[in-house]
Amino acid sequence: MKKILFLSFCMWTAMYCANAQNVSQSWLLLEKSNSSRVEFDFANSEITILDDEITVNTSGEQYTFFFGEVNDFHFNAKSTAIKNADNATDLKIRLDETETLIVAAGEPLGNVVILSLTGQTVKQEQTDAKEIHISVANLNKGIYLVKTRNKTTKFIR
Repeated sequence: MKKILFLSFCMWTAMYCANAQNVSQSWLLLEKSNSSRVEFDFANSEITILDDEITVNTSGEQYTFFFGEVNDFHFNAKSTAIKNADNATDLKIRLDETETLIVAAGEPLGNVVILSLTGQTVKQEQTDAKEIHISVANLNKGIYLVKTRNKTTKFIR
C-alpha cells in the first residue's frame, strides 16, 4: 500500500509542478525509520522505483532507499506569486457526508473538471456560479484533482 501511495504522490506532485504557475522551488522530503531525513530538489531529480527500492538521482548524487525504510514523505513548494488580497481566486473544496463534493471560489467557476491522478477526466460540470455541488459517490476511493479556470487542487474520496 505504501508503494501505491508513494507512486500516486509522485504523479500528483509531478502534475502539480508541471501545471503550477510561479513555483520557483519544490522539494521532496523522505523520513526514514531511523528518524533521518533527506530532502531533494524535486524538479531537478529523477526518481526510479524498482520493486521495493526507491532511487533518487539529483545533481550528481544518488540515494537509494527501500520502501520499508521510509516512514513518511512530504512535498513542499515555494511560490513567487503575490497573493491577491481579496482571495477572489482561492478555491475551496470539501466532501460532505452524502459524498457530494462542494467546490467554491470568489469568482464564477466556469468549467469544473475532476481528474484521476493519471489525468483522465472522470467528471465535468459547467457553471457560471461561484459554488457547485457534484456527486462523487460513483467514483472509486482514491486521490483526485479538481480543476477550474485557473486553479487545481486535490481531494481524497
